[in-house]
Amino acid sequence: MTRTADITELIEWTGDKKRPQDLGLDRSTTPEIIRVHVAESTDDLQAIIRLATDPNPAVRAQAYKNIVLPSDVLEFLVSRGDRGLWNQLIHHPNLTLPSVHVMLSTGADSDIAFAALNRMPSKSRQVLNPIEDENWPFVCDLVAQNYPLLLDQVAANLTSYVDDVNELSVHPLRNVRLIVANHPDASRETLTQYLDSPDADVVFAAAMHPLWDETDIDGFIDDSRLEVRLAAAQHPKATAEALARLIERDQPDAVRAAVAANPRTSGDLLASLSATYQVEVGGNPSTPQETLARMVGMGGPDVHRAIASNPSCPIGMLTLLAGSPDPLTRSLVAANPSSPREVANWATSRGE
Repeated sequence: MTRTADITELIEWTGDKKRPQDLGLDRSTTPEIIRVHVAESTDDLQAIIRLATDPNPAVRAQAYKNIVLPSDVLEFLVSRGDRGLWNQLIHHPNLTLPSVHVMLSTGADSDIAFAALNRMPSKSRQVLNPIEDENWPFVCDLVAQNYPLLLDQVAANLTSYVDDVNELSVHPLRNVRLIVANHPDASRETLTQYLDSPDADVVFAAAMHPLWDETDIDGFIDDSRLEVRLAAAQHPKATAEALARLIERDQPDAVRAAVAANPRTSGDLLASLSATYQVEVGGNPSTPQETLARMVGMGGPDVHRAIASNPSCPIGMLTLLAGSPDPLTRSLVAANPSSPREVANWATSRGE
């Protein structure tokens, strides 16, 4: 941008010239400040093209931003390999996907790749100056191959780009399949397919999907794979009967802890699990008050924190915990939606 201090010089140099293209853009006689100003303000295409090849990067940077530049000229500028100014071109509203592809296939840095993905059309988010092109999936594959740190963004973009997320159910990129498995529009057919995946994370995500009903979850209880049983133990549609049946079997500790944390677990089962899984039971809103009272008297700071955050914790117990010497316990009491204002205020004031 032209600095305020340079305005006088600009006026004196231009004199009575009215049009930027009349400013005599001879690099040997035209001051840099004039060329920068013309590059950012002129609507004369020939002047912009000349300035876009100026030896001074500050001049080129302003020329590259000029919205008058058409897509074919932008493609030419990209092909010149002026990588130092690609970060200007990548945001240009007239840039096309072939030009983006040239950048990404010839060593553009990750910032360019990130900015390129932000130009990809989406059906679920607002995109500034989207580049409409049916070949975006191909470009996403290129990004996935060359920019591993952007895999999550590639996957998110792809799943928000297609009309039906199930079209991507067999995509080779694992990150895409994980998003599909978690997607609310994933079909029963896709999720059933994922339950047979060799990828444990995909299997777990599919088994946790809200599409499954209580009968489906009941069927997961006897599955031989740990990730399916673990999903059943955590699933919000698991019945108390199914969770009790799951805990009866010789389950790994992770499954039993998940049952202890599931709000659909019965109070009697939670009471029996409270000695071993104190934190999970203490934070479970379905834990009976008498169980919580016993745990408060026996548990350490971690248990007190879990109970202090439990929205079903009775007021008397919250009042007791508000006087805890542990500042985190007090802050959890203050943040608990069941804490009366006076209890929350007292928990907060204790740390002052």
